[in-house]
Amino acid sequence: MSDDQVPELDPAEAEMFTRMWHLGSACRAGERIDVDGVLFDLAHPDLDRAQWSPTSILGSVRFDRNAPRLLFPWSSEDDRLIQNARGSAQEVKAGDTVVILGVKVISVRAGQGQLDHPHHQESRWAELGLKSPTGRITPIAQAWEFRGAADVMTPVSRGDYFQAQQALYARLQTALGFEEDVESLMLSDDRSDWPTFSSLADPLYHQAIVALWSAENSADEEGRAVFGYLMARAEANERLLPLAARHADVRAGNRRNAQKPRKGGEETREAALAIIVQSPDISRKRCAERVAEIRELSDLKSIYQRIDQYFEKGANGRFRPTAAAILKARSRRGANGVKLGNL
Repeated sequence: MSDDQVPELDPAEAEMFTRMWHLGSACRAGERIDVDGVLFDLAHPDLDRAQWSPTSILGSVRFDRNAPRLLFPWSSEDDRLIQNARGSAQEVKAGDTVVILGVKVISVRAGQGQLDHPHHQESRWAELGLKSPTGRITPIAQAWEFRGAADVMTPVSRGDYFQAQQALYARLQTALGFEEDVESLMLSDDRSDWPTFSSLADPLYHQAIVALWSAENSADEEGRAVFGYLMARAEANERLLPLAARHADVRAGNRRNAQKPRKGGEETREAALAIIVQSPDISRKRCAERVAEIRELSDLKSIYQRIDQYFEKGANGRFRPTAAAILKARSRRGANGVKLGNL
């Protein structure tokens, strides 16, 4: 056989590859497709395929213990033995339609909580149904799992580094705001062929894709390491720095508020000044007690803290109003045109 000759596929193999292509389109893209007489109608508003990917392909020849228990006209005897060993499998016949009856959103305990990527915080499960030509719908016992396209940690935990890499590519594609997938850009011989990236994207994402392209085109493993670092740093900029800035703003606001005189504190001090006008030689303790009576307060310690500025310790060890406090009390009474002592 010459180098330019390609061996023809066995008809059965060609049919199998064609079927797998259609099944992939039906499951991954949500396209309405007829496969060997079985209609797949798997679109759903809560399963945007740009954001959510199925963990298994329905009707695939590759066994997946997490896939819904379904048997199709093309299922082999081995498929039947395996599926029925997991539990009762639903038989799908030509003329039936596989549909999604509903979607459940399941919260996942993310490693970094609310700081983690949204796709690490939830998964989605499609509840399938089998619709007969007469319109009768039979629910499928096992739900169909979808994970976020940008979920890196689930495939990492399963040792599936290829899918983890695809998730990183999905994040980069979203961040840079272009429609082409990252892998297609890696095939470019010249970066001048690349589309224009979003001006809103962090420049670190621009550097990340350049590092990845360099690694792909020159077998530069260092470029891959740099790509991973830049992705992590860019995402930290997006998720951690804004939160840290907000936290700093809140703390600064709390400090400013703490420094502002509180309304209750002002009223307590005004009451103390009124009492000092009436009794310039009153003790701090007696003043605090009278303020408590006037304002119906019970926390004497708090009152001491608020009126302490008006008292000083004398030679006899007792606290009496300062001259400045007495002067302030009298000036307040004159400025207000009323006697604070009437309290």
